[in-house]
Order: sequence, then structure tokens, then C-alpha cells
Amino acid sequence: MVASERVGVGPADQVLVLMAEGKGRAEARRWQPELGGSVVGEVEYIGLYQIQTSGTTAQDLESAVEQGKRQLMSTPPSPTGSSPRRSP
Repeated sequence: MVASERVGVGPADQVLVLMAEGKGRAEARRWQPELGGSVVGEVEYIGLYQIQTSGTTAQDLESAVEQGKRQLMSTPPSPTGSSPRRSP
């Protein structure tokens, strides 16, 4: 566990991605290269996927979260052109 003022306390090597309704594990896997990790867990019925990265520090965690945010704001890696949910 690491502590970051920007993203809080959590494992340095874990990022959660909340996918758009109707998108599943295959879509989440398309995000793996963007976050430098692989899908290792899921709560499929709500579209929540856990991606494990190689992070070891708070800075690694912050970087992964920021990368995820950038991906949400850009065109998603999807052949359908749909995007993951954005938090308010």
C-alpha cells in the first residue's frame, strides 16, 4: 500500500476501470496496453475491472490514474467508438 495526496491510499500496482454500460471484459482488455497492465479482477455486472500494473510507488499509482483519466478524455481504444463512463 502507498499513500498519495492526489489519489489517496491504495496498492501501487492496481487501477480500477469502470466501463460504459454494455461493455465487458473484452473492452477492458483493450485498455491494458494503455495502462501498462493486465485485467486481474472484475465485478462484471457493474462493469468494474481491476488492472494490475508494475507500479511500486505512490508516483506509479498517480501516473496510472492520470493515464486512465487521459484515456477517458480521448478516443477510447474501441472499434465501436463507445467510451467508458466518466465520473461527474
